[in-house]
Amino acid sequence: MRQRGFTPAEMTIVPVIIGKLQAGGPVDFKSLKERA
Repeated sequence: MRQRGFTPAEMTIVPVIIGKLQAGGPVDFKSLKERA
């Protein structure tokens, strides 16, 4: 199941975002981009 537009780095970040959303916490995209 290959999704276009996802780089390997993004594929490691996406589960983190999903986990934060499931936990009900705010997703800080700026900090995610700085870590990437």
